[in-house]
Amino acid sequence: MLQTRFTKALCTRSMSIFRSRAEEEKLKRAKAKRRQPLYSVDPDDEKNLPIYEYGSATPTNRVYTWGMACYGALGVPNYVRKRLNNTRKSSDVMHYPNRCPLAEKRITTSIGCGHGFTVFGIKDPVHHLLGTGINTDGQIGYHAPRKDHPLEILIAPVPTTLAIPKGHNVKSIGCGRAHTIVLSSDNQVFSIGNNAYGQCGRPVLPNEDYFRNRVIHTVKGPWESADEDETIVDVVCGQDHTFFLSTRGQLFSCGWGADGQLGGGDYASQHTPTLIHGDLKGENVVKVASSADCVLALTDQGEVFGWGNSEYGQLASVTDEQQINTPHKLNTRGLGRIKDIAAGGTICLILNGK
Repeated sequence: MLQTRFTKALCTRSMSIFRSRAEEEKLKRAKAKRRQPLYSVDPDDEKNLPIYEYGSATPTNRVYTWGMACYGALGVPNYVRKRLNNTRKSSDVMHYPNRCPLAEKRITTSIGCGHGFTVFGIKDPVHHLLGTGINTDGQIGYHAPRKDHPLEILIAPVPTTLAIPKGHNVKSIGCGRAHTIVLSSDNQVFSIGNNAYGQCGRPVLPNEDYFRNRVIHTVKGPWESADEDETIVDVVCGQDHTFFLSTRGQLFSCGWGADGQLGGGDYASQHTPTLIHGDLKGENVVKVASSADCVLALTDQGEVFGWGNSEYGQLASVTDEQQINTPHKLNTRGLGRIKDIAAGGTICLILNGK
């Protein structure tokens, strides 16, 4: 016992040799503070006590990504690094939802997925977007760590700033094969990326180098001149075309139209957003769905309209043709009121209220 106490005292004394005078004073103050008595607080004075708020490192939102991982679209650099290093755990595909920590450092307001790339709308004092993945057409923006050497592939989310007033952020994002459309909370519409068919809502320029284009364009449309109260509330991108949904339930389109997906009554492409009629005339559209060349629109009455590509029988209830260039009301008899819609490359889905 004596030997143990002596050894403990010796160890304590030897450690004090390495402490500075300032550290010794700090330890003394800490010990004195621990010896101070505790006092009870008068309930009447409790309301006057200061309230302290402490920041938390835990993110307030969760972002999960899955699918093709080899080009950085999932925003997790380790997926790509493992592949480059040929480790045993490398995989070109993530088969289940997995956290994307780099996208959780800010509050994410919206997400858009294109062909091999992802764009996140964020709340941030300076930046408004995070983009990751394939960037061969500038669909994520211009990002050059070295001057005049932009990156074709980004394996982690990088920020982009839009011309949005302070206090506003991104409201909606649409991503196509190689272009991105962004709607801000102050009702501005922006476009970046490939514009070969006018899908960015601006004139097509011959031999334009989209990869090195540093300009983020503002999209102007007929909704601005038709009614001062009419603005865009949502943007949706198909493969190489774009839809703009207005507050009045009107739908505008631009871009590639070879399958009739623009709904304008022909199969031509156009760069100017144009109002869609057909069976939609007079209807109040609340949602549009299109990820390839087939399009569905849902109205406030729970009715569904379709047009575009029907090669796989997506629109077989109203046509035997492979394409329709104007909206047609689909036969949903017996299904009740439709609440939601989705359109893929070869299939369509609807959700009813039953």
